[in-house]
Amino acid sequence: MPTTIPTTPQNPTRSLWLGNIDPAIAPSDLLTLFSPFGAIESLRVLPDKECAFVNFIRVEDATRAREEMQGSRIGIMNIRIGYGKVEAISDSAGMQPTKSLWIGNIPPTTDPAELEALFSQYGSIESARVLTHKNCGFVNFDKLEDAIEARKAMNGKEISGSIVKIGFAKVPAKESLPPISTGGGNNNSAGPLSGQPISATVSSLLMSRERSMSTGSVVLHSPSREDGFQLPQVQVAAGTAAGLELAKGGSIAAAAQAAAAAAVAAQGNGVESLDDFAQMLLEENYAIALPPLPEPKPNRRLDQSRLRELRKKLEGHVTSKEVDAAFQEVLEETVDLSTDYIGNVVLQRIVEKGTDTQRLRIIEKLAPHLAAIGVHKNGTWVVQKVIDIAKTAPQIAHIISALKPFTPVLLLDQFGNYVVQCCLKMGSHRNQFIFDAMSSKCVEIGTGRFGARAMRTCLESSFVTKRQQKLVSIAIVQNAVTLCTNANGSLLVTWLLESSGLPGRYRVLAPKLSPHVVALCSHKLASATILKLVNQRHELDARDLMIQSIFYHDDHALADILSDQSHGITLVQKILACGSISPDERSALIERVRTVLTSAAMSAVVAENAMGYKRLVEEMNAYEANVSPVSANGYMGAYGYPNGAASAAALQQSLWFAQNAGAGNEYLQAAVAQQQLGYTGQY
Repeated sequence: MPTTIPTTPQNPTRSLWLGNIDPAIAPSDLLTLFSPFGAIESLRVLPDKECAFVNFIRVEDATRAREEMQGSRIGIMNIRIGYGKVEAISDSAGMQPTKSLWIGNIPPTTDPAELEALFSQYGSIESARVLTHKNCGFVNFDKLEDAIEARKAMNGKEISGSIVKIGFAKVPAKESLPPISTGGGNNNSAGPLSGQPISATVSSLLMSRERSMSTGSVVLHSPSREDGFQLPQVQVAAGTAAGLELAKGGSIAAAAQAAAAAAVAAQGNGVESLDDFAQMLLEENYAIALPPLPEPKPNRRLDQSRLRELRKKLEGHVTSKEVDAAFQEVLEETVDLSTDYIGNVVLQRIVEKGTDTQRLRIIEKLAPHLAAIGVHKNGTWVVQKVIDIAKTAPQIAHIISALKPFTPVLLLDQFGNYVVQCCLKMGSHRNQFIFDAMSSKCVEIGTGRFGARAMRTCLESSFVTKRQQKLVSIAIVQNAVTLCTNANGSLLVTWLLESSGLPGRYRVLAPKLSPHVVALCSHKLASATILKLVNQRHELDARDLMIQSIFYHDDHALADILSDQSHGITLVQKILACGSISPDERSALIERVRTVLTSAAMSAVVAENAMGYKRLVEEMNAYEANVSPVSANGYMGAYGYPNGAASAAALQQSLWFAQNAGAGNEYLQAAVAQQQLGYTGQY
């Protein structure tokens, strides 16, 4: 629904109202876009009203952001900005990112100093307090981005034996905060890199922004040498080692191990895992939003009637002289015509039938606006045609230079992602910028509806190299927890496991997921990924790690999984039916499940929800009796054959017996072959 400008007087306040917001824009996108203007206290997005509020700490920062961002294009919309009431985003209802975190389910013995120590690694902290009677606490950061990073990293983690839940909280008034000593200074005096660990330093470095006044776009940048900062040696060592391993044709696991080893050698004993430098490959400069297209000229020489004449002429047989005449006529209005319903067709025909020199002139005219034209419903066809036809080195160089900074934004767009895909056919020495962007911005692109599908298409393209696949695969593994719990991101994890064929993919993914196994097993999408890791025979150590984490890590983990009747129980049933599980292993797992179900903690839950556990118990009894559950009509022995179609569990177990029961079991093997051929009658 259309938004209306607030009726509050337009006297400067530290709160900005943003209207005409693209509903697909996430709070993190707005944070990235507005944080260059000053410290942000909180922000809130209202997708149903197509508006948002950004609350700065200083009025001056809000004023400058309003002046410079007014009318800018974010996503597919040109935003409007006005001043709002600070109270509009101080409300706790519908709380979205703030610099204050609520930490729930903490042990009652936790004190504020412990909370401060745990969270100070993510940034400078204003205060920390604990409400022991409510088993919760609050941590207030100096910077909003630090709070977002801390919540992302710590939510669902274990603190003193308890799995904590973390959310954003209302920012308290500064005068009510008890003073604490953090050694970090305040936002204005402390440098952006002072007092932070290497992981936070790199994150801060890559999150810095600068405003491009010439194009009106906001871009990420890494500080230049003029800033007096050089990238930490540990980051350089990790990225170099990983790159060398990939160049030699090494596996993903080998590249990750090489990066970890190099970083440990560079820094010493302070590095525990690859997570300390997840951004091990250097990021390029990428735009956060597309600059707006220039306003159409009011006195355009070519009207619709003339454009129709040109289109009709160019779609027939024309001489080079006629093409040149048309080229000269449209050249000065190329940008305007590219988004015109008829004009874009005229340009496509000139690109097809013109000379290389004429194509280069058109590309030079379009280049400053090529990305913005590429997301337009009419302009995208011109851009795709230009990319398809471009053959000479200058033409291709102009195209890549124009598109490269906007690659992530284009991949997330319904039209722009096709523009990027057109560049694949340029060859691996020229299309590398696509895979660099997918690696650097894996989560942002991979969790988008169009971005995830575009990434998968690129990775499955005939133009992709193994090294490019491995580069993106490392980023997928590093962000596996986020991706496998997202409807779009799970497509990339599925590609990695099922389609990539890369050696070591299971082995490197399992350790990333095992610490979060309880939450993942209870998740609709992530539980399918866990099952894929268990139900495979390529890398048995990865399978064993997941089984260990699910069934043997501790009683609480398995109990929590079994307590989830939506997905947890189903996953356990499927694991017990996996073809990769031998009968001896299955018996041990069944005994383990039975022990947990009959424990004091679970017996009451099972008694209250008997129907929810009925099928699991029946299947365990059936397996122990050496029979396979086949259908709702009953069970048959492992050497009997089903009436009707066999279930997936029965077929998988039959396949295992057929492969391991020996040469004398021709009867069973014949039945399995019939099941594979679709035979549904009784043998």
